[in-house]
Amino acid sequence: MFRTVLALSSTVLLMVSGATPAGALSSFCHPNHVCMWEHSAYFGSKYVNRLAVSGVFDIGMWDGDNEISSLSNTSNCTITLHDNDSPQSSTRHWVFLPYDDQPDLKVWGANDDAESFTVRC
Repeated sequence: MFRTVLALSSTVLLMVSGATPAGALSSFCHPNHVCMWEHSAYFGSKYVNRLAVSGVFDIGMWDGDNEISSLSNTSNCTITLHDNDSPQSSTRHWVFLPYDDQPDLKVWGANDDAESFTVRC
């Protein structure tokens, strides 16, 4: 009985306060940004959270390389993922248009393969 009341009161508190669960906050991508997550459906670690400006960018650190499974592009820029740290040395590329959301990169054969990306605005 006590656990049920506690759970119910927590839910009511969230509804009244307008607070969002932590998972929902990590799956959010600010306007004019490029965001990439470790898991599909925008879950797990957000390895990329960058203002969309033209350039070539490495998917940082050892944790982000080859671990990207979902992408959100909230900008008017085109995003190209590369399977190598150097786009010129990449053998595979995946292009995503402005304002494109990709909850599962497996659909494109890009799951866990991206090492760098290019932004063209």
